[in-house]
Amino acid sequence: MIYEGIAEKTNQTARKLSVLLLLGSAALMLVTMLFGGIPFRWVFQLLAVGLLIGTVFLIARYESKTYIYRLIEQDGGVDLTVTEANAKGRGQVTVCRIGVDQLLSCTTLDVSEGDSVKETLARLKKEKKKRFDYCADLRPAKSILLLVEDGDDELAIRLSFDERLFSLLGTR
Repeated sequence: MIYEGIAEKTNQTARKLSVLLLLGSAALMLVTMLFGGIPFRWVFQLLAVGLLIGTVFLIARYESKTYIYRLIEQDGGVDLTVTEANAKGRGQVTVCRIGVDQLLSCTTLDVSEGDSVKETLARLKKEKKKRFDYCADLRPAKSILLLVEDGDDELAIRLSFDERLFSLLGTR
């Protein structure tokens, strides 16, 4: 094994947003309970359920999962694997495995560079490339973007930034 690292959480955006969504859901439910004569009460309750679903998604995706990145030598080549695990490191499932020789490019996405992150992600979406996000944070300040050739398709894989992983992938 050449490299193994756990994606570090660098911001609290998902946690703060999930708390706001939960509070908004609770407030809407409380209003509909206290003021029973509100017309179209079901709309507020439906909105509260939608906010609660958003909270569950954010917690399930960003708070209860972590990603483990590995570079493994196999059969004369090097593979990058991304393993998804629960927050305690148990229940590991490999969600991505690519050969490093399939990499077309390895770049960083840095928020401090202005709108380049939004422009890059919008360009990938416009080109209809499949995109996979294995970042530990919601809207990270810095991340790694890999463009990978998979048969006839090109995939875009986004990873949490790690200086050593970036240097290892950039030299291959």
